[in-house]
Amino acid sequence: MDKLTQEQLKMWQGKLQKLEDEYKTIFTRPFDSKKRYTEASLVKELEKRNLGTKATRASIIENLYQRNYLDEKSINVTELGSKTVEVLEKYSPLILDEKLTRHFEKEMEAIEEHKLKPETVLDEAKKTLIKILEHFKKHEKKIGEELLGATVSTREKATNIGLCPICKKGKLSIRKGKFGLFIACDRYPECKTTFGLPKNALTKPTEKLCETCHYPIVQIIRKSRQPQELCINPNCLSKKVPELKAGTKCPKCGSPLLVRKSFYGSFIGCSNYPKCRYMQKMKKEDKD
Repeated sequence: MDKLTQEQLKMWQGKLQKLEDEYKTIFTRPFDSKKRYTEASLVKELEKRNLGTKATRASIIENLYQRNYLDEKSINVTELGSKTVEVLEKYSPLILDEKLTRHFEKEMEAIEEHKLKPETVLDEAKKTLIKILEHFKKHEKKIGEELLGATVSTREKATNIGLCPICKKGKLSIRKGKFGLFIACDRYPECKTTFGLPKNALTKPTEKLCETCHYPIVQIIRKSRQPQELCINPNCLSKKVPELKAGTKCPKCGSPLLVRKSFYGSFIGCSNYPKCRYMQKMKKEDKD
């Protein structure tokens, strides 16, 4: 076997860990099925069970949200999440073996302590991965067929925003375009209604309507920030703010400051953007 670097070893071991962590740690026993976990309490549970590492536990949970296996702040397993575990237990149970991750984590520690050679651990990891993937490949078609219904149902639930407020007939849904995610009416091209969405954020339907303009409200989830519920209408009166005082200058470059709009509402930004990226929130003293 060719000699591989420790970095390559970690890559292979990481792939194996993801196969287990992302499909097993949240959905099934022996986690307390009567208890609703939050992200913080789930991280503690993963630590208690010695699954993942301090650096990867939060990202494991984030990936589960991104892939629609989980929803809600008080963690709820989606239909797709439950069905994924059910199917993997049936056709590829080794993926769900918690002991497997612990075993290779201990061997990685042994490498760092110079008790084992990287090549020895890598050889074992590759053989294990090949065994898992061969077994998975053998049942790939059946796995896909059984997951199809749950995938479609979960995707519709995760992307359906509500009734189109313009045509009153179509449904608004989250779609992916050339420049990222956006909201559009499913009656296109008859109805060309679209709404922009913020980048680097997870958008979720809420089944709520704005009290001001009666457009749908979505939940915006950004890393390391509290979730926000916002109206999708960029011209909603709830987002309207007063104009700046005449002659207000940027404290960084001296250019005029302008009121700019984003999905989250209005803010003060420098007119010299993108050369100057100064910005600030609107304040009462900014009123005329």
